Amino acid sequence: MDTELTVQANGKTWPVTLSGADGSFHADIDGHKISAPSLDALQKQANKVKVPFALPFSAISGRRVVHGTVTGLHASNGNSLVRWDGGDTEQVQAYDSRTVMPRLDDAGAAELEALLAARDEAVAALDAFVKPRKWAGLGTAARAARDAAVKGDTGE
Repeated sequence: MDTELTVQANGKTWPVTLSGADGSFHADIDGHKISAPSLDALQKQANKVKVPFALPFSAISGRRVVHGTVTGLHASNGNSLVRWDGGDTEQVQAYDSRTVMPRLDDAGAAELEALLAARDEAVAALDAFVKPRKWAGLGTAARAARDAAVKGDTGE
């Protein structure tokens, strides 16, 4: 028998039916038929239904572009289950600091790696320019200038 009850699974809401014969609760979640003696037990079963998917992506890892595929979400902690193109697998936390994007083709990955190399060269050039000129702090430089002015040293 149809009801107004629902369960949540895989980010969607699914209708619940009630069996007149034994009073059990039933739901059809993406073709997975589940049943339980209570609505709470049905929701617990619904949480276990996994819908297969694949999300190919590229990520910046240091100076390289790496490719992987999200193959699922961990049932208890929500981490992304990743299979890297090299065959390794790992769980990646939602707050992982890597820059990720839709899967790049070979030309896009090569362009991104060239940009990463240019970035590293620019950072090195910037450091080479700034480090010999850098003050320990503005307050320290100001106190030194004041002390020099008190002594009558103009710095010339």
